[in-house]
Amino acid sequence: MSRSRIARGIVGSRTRYAEAAERLEAALDEWRAASVPIKMTRDGIPPWSPHQLAATERAAMALANLVRRRREWESAVREIGYPR
Repeated sequence: MSRSRIARGIVGSRTRYAEAAERLEAALDEWRAASVPIKMTRDGIPPWSPHQLAATERAAMALANLVRRRREWESAVREIGYPR
């Protein structure tokens, strides 16, 4: 594989990581706005509404995607020794 093709791959990986970071920020904003209770109370674990559950699932998926994109980018960088 040519060095320029690898460099383009790194740029693409970096772009996908940046997009994943933006999606995570948006998902976390939504999660915060949903006021999802996460601390136990004397009564036990507080219930979540369907909206709170959906917001939590979106935030979790966005975080997992960010980690996947980060690993992808780091792998591409290691492959060529490209500066971060």
